[in-house]
Amino acid sequence: MVRDLKITAEGKRAIRRPLLIDRESGLLHELPTAYALRSLGKLALNTQISYLYDLAFYLEWVALRVSRAPKWVTPEARIRSGRLALSQKEVDDLANWCQNRAKDLSQVRKREAGGIRVLHTSETSVDSKTTNQRLNNICNYLCWLTRDMVEGALMLEDREIAKSSKFQDSLQRAFNASVSGRKSSPPIAALSPSDSLAFRRTVAAQSTQASSELEKRDRLIGRLLLDTGLRSGELLKLRCEDVQDNFEIKPGKFLAVLKVIKRPNDIQDERLWEPSVKTLPGPIAISRKLASELIQYISKERRAAVDRRDARKETPYLFVSHSGRQVGLPISYRNLNRIIAKLRKASAVATKISPHTLRHTHFTELRDLMDANGTDPKEARRLLQERGHWSPNSSMPDHYSQRHLAEKQAYFVEKRDRILDED
Repeated sequence: MVRDLKITAEGKRAIRRPLLIDRESGLLHELPTAYALRSLGKLALNTQISYLYDLAFYLEWVALRVSRAPKWVTPEARIRSGRLALSQKEVDDLANWCQNRAKDLSQVRKREAGGIRVLHTSETSVDSKTTNQRLNNICNYLCWLTRDMVEGALMLEDREIAKSSKFQDSLQRAFNASVSGRKSSPPIAALSPSDSLAFRRTVAAQSTQASSELEKRDRLIGRLLLDTGLRSGELLKLRCEDVQDNFEIKPGKFLAVLKVIKRPNDIQDERLWEPSVKTLPGPIAISRKLASELIQYISKERRAAVDRRDARKETPYLFVSHSGRQVGLPISYRNLNRIIAKLRKASAVATKISPHTLRHTHFTELRDLMDANGTDPKEARRLLQERGHWSPNSSMPDHYSQRHLAEKQAYFVEKRDRILDED
């Protein structure tokens, strides 16, 4: 079980650190937590938590091996005694289990503890990307443990350093040999034009048509994702002050914008998975009408929700819960996914929708418009890169040009076929 710990120091900014806790005993898993604190401290909090979830999966696998063979020596014990952490055969077994969901591994161990032996199934429940990420993170942890336990000793001899390096190389080769070569699941596709139109009509209803505070908030969230292509973390990290209806983009030129800002971890953010801005920050242009409705939501519906909470200090984040125990507090990733699912049902769209589906839809439609207007491909790529806040070296802007290239290829192939048929 991964817990989020907030560390404060007098006169200094608070720091949030994840801990790996044994669910059964409630005790701290010291070595994985030490690894996260020492080696992952500069990474984003959510990245650290993701690493620890993979190490929790590894610890569950170790517990399963011990339950099946009580005399089996754990990798940590082997490293302490100067041995290689895992053999190639054991790494292969771990790789097979890594293809399953974490809860499935836990259930197998519990059933076997009750005397029911469960055979490992070859059916995969997670894609190759997840499998390979688990293997990579576990390998990095075992290499760090080998290096720390061996090379951390004082007055270390050269042969011991060479032995440590040899063990780390052996682990890397073993894990690399077990990396899954299966194709990952296809990327999330954009909505079709008809589904996009149906969804847009649902979320674009006037605020006077919304029957509740909740409905108005949900429609604003749907419009915001579809009209801006924001990532989930960027939307959840928006603050009220980030909505500006009169932003001076250049002297004498004013626009309505959302300011996407890459802020440090917030000690006041009570969400377990604290959202974050993934890449480059910057302003995103929006319509003045949308900006006006967002400001109206801040001053009316959001204000009412915050006032219903019995607390002295209110959250600065834009979208909050409007009922229940979390009233007045910022919505979470889970809330956001539920909101999009509800909007999909209201718009009668059969295709499954996630917030990232709407991001793909936004950039696909934007690229369609650029192509229809004859925008130069290099200029189109630059505009997409800036609006999507991708780094200059990212290949994502090119992703939205592939369909247009395929359409042009089909046009010339059809033209060639007509010419050949005439001959």
